Amino acid sequence: MQSHQTMRRAEIVQSMRAGSFGGFVVLGSRYRDGIGELHWYIALLPEQASDTRIYHVMAGEMPEELTGDERHAVIEAIRSWESQPASRPN
Repeated sequence: MQSHQTMRRAEIVQSMRAGSFGGFVVLGSRYRDGIGELHWYIALLPEQASDTRIYHVMAGEMPEELTGDERHAVIEAIRSWESQPASRPN
């Protein structure tokens, strides 16, 4: 007998959020994947530089390469956004 999980379509839980946190501009969208887990896609732009980094934050687990001030800015942004009512695209 084969066991499998019923996959649902991914759903946007919070559409694009933006803010300035600890010297970075942070953009993020939150979604629920096909098995119900919540994830964030984050773009991180240093206010004094032109490089942009994209991160996938899976179920609250920060990527290993996200360290120091960048990590703190992303955590601060996610905490702020999760405390606000969800916003969904039209």
